[in-house]
Amino acid sequence: MSGAALLLMAALALQVKAHGDGFDYLKQGKPAFARTAFKNQLKRAPDDLHAQGGLGLAELALGNDQIACTVLLEVLGKGENGPEMRLGLARAFLRLARSRLALGLGDDDSIRYLLVDAEDQARRAGAAAPADPRPFEVVAEACLEQGAIERALAAVAEAETRGIAPAGLKRLRGQIAYYTVRDRVAEGSESDYLTARDGLQALIREDPKSAELKLWLGDLHHAFGQWNEALAAWKAAFAIEPFDRPALDLVMAYLKVEELAAAARDTLETALATAQKRVSGNDPRPAYVLCCVGQAKLFEREFDAATTLFRKARTLDDALEVQCSLGLAEAAFKTQRFDEAAIEWKRAFAADREFARALLAHLGSASTVSGGLQYLAGAALKKKGGDEARELLGIAWLLQPDEPGVCNDYAFLCRETGKHQESWDAYARLIELQPENPSYLNDAALILQDYLKKDFALARAIYERAIAAADVLLGDPLAPQASRDDAATAKTNATNNLARLLRK
Repeated sequence: MSGAALLLMAALALQVKAHGDGFDYLKQGKPAFARTAFKNQLKRAPDDLHAQGGLGLAELALGNDQIACTVLLEVLGKGENGPEMRLGLARAFLRLARSRLALGLGDDDSIRYLLVDAEDQARRAGAAAPADPRPFEVVAEACLEQGAIERALAAVAEAETRGIAPAGLKRLRGQIAYYTVRDRVAEGSESDYLTARDGLQALIREDPKSAELKLWLGDLHHAFGQWNEALAAWKAAFAIEPFDRPALDLVMAYLKVEELAAAARDTLETALATAQKRVSGNDPRPAYVLCCVGQAKLFEREFDAATTLFRKARTLDDALEVQCSLGLAEAAFKTQRFDEAAIEWKRAFAADREFARALLAHLGSASTVSGGLQYLAGAALKKKGGDEARELLGIAWLLQPDEPGVCNDYAFLCRETGKHQESWDAYARLIELQPENPSYLNDAALILQDYLKKDFALARAIYERAIAAADVLLGDPLAPQASRDDAATAKTNATNNLARLLRK
């Protein structure tokens, strides 16, 4: 055999070894090593769909569900139809739905679509692997989240037929106990709650090392307003398995309740201690827990400690850009490092605006952060940084979309910095919020007339509304003098602007 042929065989052997190592690492529970192996394989063979799918599965195992979805959807779209890939995508869809529910991110339809897709992909995986019970475990979970109890029970029966492990069956039974009463919370049925609680506790006694059962018990307590019991159950779960992000997200919401904050912090610190025992080195899985404990430190005003945790988390896992940047921004602002705070807030919202907004709302700090952004915008304006101020105010308005003052300031800055369509969008929202304010009405119409130079009939109608609203205020003897003065100015401006419009 020629030397060239030997070299080619050796290169192919190395590729196969690297290819296999990624999947071997996944089987060994080492997803960080698996991700590195798959990335190395893809450097040598960028079109290797199986390796790309393996990378998606590694991201899933690391908790990066959105990245996993993106990678696995692309791989399946290119023709890689292995059941493991479909099952991984189903799990990613299901976990994304649960995370969004925990954070209040997205509407009912977007979450429903994720759950429907999770069920569909899991059924396809089951069809491609007729002896594997795992796909129907995911089918059952997706059906339970949708409230389709009968479909879930049928899926559990199919998983039993395929030989589901006893621990998996107990976990599904625990979920069924929770979901059968979840939607009855509004009825306040204590008997339903007690029956489900007792059923879960019995399953836990049979399998005391099941983190999943304890997580579901925590969710049950949470759904029925048993806050301390929920934290105790989640803490027990985190002592076994610390990486369940939806549960961690729910615990973070408890930090904003003064009488529950200490127990919530203790629960999160338990998760971090377990995570640090479970993995070492550069494994990114503890990064999310570091962020959660960082939030606890922020609530305690331990800003230096919080900063250290967020920076460590971002070093471990750059997929946590939003969480880390938001935490670093708040710590920087509260220690008067204003330039750093502005950079980090912009960085968080550039990464994912809607997720950043939802996370701040979940933590109860959206209005506080909006106030900080308004302060920074004012400082930027003093330095003649109109574009910087506009960007910061745009984020503040996203966090407080129904606050007229923020909306008006943003609309004005957009106008002054040449962002005329954005200015109109903000003014359109402003006159919805305060339809009887003549100044806002005049300013909105002016954007259409002088800046966008379109929709003149609408501009005319808005000017006429401004004049009528001003007359109402001017004719009201109980209106404050400042309001009457503003109305008089607005009427004069609207009248003159309307006259110019009619002359065209």
